[in-house]
Parts: sequence; structure tokens; C-alpha cells
Amino acid sequence: MCQLIQMTKPGAGIFGLDRENHLWIVLSDPTPTDEIAVVMLFKHGRPRLRDHASCTVIRRGEYQELDSDVCVEMRRLSLRPWRPLLKGLDDGELQRKPTVEPAVLCRIQQAVLTSEVPPDRVREAVRQTIEYGA
Repeated sequence: MCQLIQMTKPGAGIFGLDRENHLWIVLSDPTPTDEIAVVMLFKHGRPRLRDHASCTVIRRGEYQELDSDVCVEMRRLSLRPWRPLLKGLDDGELQRKPTVEPAVLCRIQQAVLTSEVPPDRVREAVRQTIEYGA
């Protein structure tokens, strides 16, 4: 169980949370209601999306799992129940991916705090993780 908990620490990558098989990044520690904030990454360079010009970009060389530049999809930022994620990782339904570098995680978390898109509950989970993790 301890190893599984490490797999859901902030910065951890998870594959398989959606039908399109995007890569998701954990952004927070578990909340008092046992949820964690996660955000989806999608291929950068899609100007038809409304917030393309202001998206937070992670460059291919900044994270070993990327084969192209990606955007942090703030509209897909959500709180997910933590224990089912652990179970999914344990059962093999979800795949653990390497953790992003601390500087990349910090950049994503700061974007969450400054964006108008995330729900307050998600923003608060990320804020608390930054404050108490420091």
C-alpha cells in the first residue's frame, strides 16, 4: 500500500483515467474528503480551442513521457476519489507513469492558482498542498 500511495503523490503521472487515454498529472495531496486534484494533458498546437493562447505548455523535453509538447487542460481539472485511484493502480486498470520534475509540477500548480477556470474546491486542494508541502 505504501508504494501505491507514492504513486498518487503530487507530480505522479497516471494513464487510463479517460477513454481517450490521455496522460493525467496528480496536483494535490488527498483532501479531507479523500480526493486528489488531477489534470489532463493534451497535445499542444490546437488553436481552435478557446484558451489555446494562454494554456500552460509542457515541452517534450521537460517530461520523459511526452512525444510532443502538451497543454495543461484546465477545463479537465478535477477532484477524483483517491482510494479508487489506488485500487485502479493496484488492479492494473490504471498505469503509473513517472513523476514530473518539481519545477514542472510547480508551474502547473501555479497556473491552477491563477486561472479563473478551476472550481474553488480544486484550487483550494492545490493551494493547501503547496502550503503544507513546503
